Amino acid sequence: MSTSNNMGRTTQAQPKPGVNVCIVKKEITNKFNEIITNALAEQLVVLNKRKKDLYRWEEQEKKEFLDIFGRNEIEANKWLLRGVEAMILVNQRVKSNCFKYQDDECIFAKVQGGISIENPVIVGPKFFHAAVKGYDSQVSTLCHEFSHLSEVLYTDDLSPPGKNAETTSAEEYREHAENLVKAKSRDVMINGYNIERYFE
Repeated sequence: MSTSNNMGRTTQAQPKPGVNVCIVKKEITNKFNEIITNALAEQLVVLNKRKKDLYRWEEQEKKEFLDIFGRNEIEANKWLLRGVEAMILVNQRVKSNCFKYQDDECIFAKVQGGISIENPVIVGPKFFHAAVKGYDSQVSTLCHEFSHLSEVLYTDDLSPPGKNAETTSAEEYREHAENLVKAKSRDVMINGYNIERYFE
């Protein structure tokens, strides 16, 4: 819209300051909420399927479990079933307001002790660029992070021998998880990277 000033010159009317910024922020917030809400919904589908698999526990389920973890004794089944049921409770409790975006290319997602509005799950750009389900996906990552909670499985991200968290890359964590499977190590049940594989 144009207006004329007292000197006869035409000037362009300026939008109210902050209006466009507010609209953009609202759109970003809505998209963030939509992505997180969808990821949680899809996670619940996967968790319920795995719960059924662990209860059914017939030859097909045992073989798949063995392929993923390198072991399939009943104690491992019961351990993970307890964890899956606990993850379902967490999934049903948390909403998108329990997540916070951090613009750090190194971050996929991370929990910090518990999950609440005051203590949100941190998610980075990698989370939003990932597929919803499958390998290295939003769903498998949420399951990985939920497994760290003390109320779930209290897993850790186990580093390869001679390495520590600060010097270990994501690829090295995955390689170590595979080595634990080959060694039929009991540590597969307390390693977040091994647990994640069951939900890919």
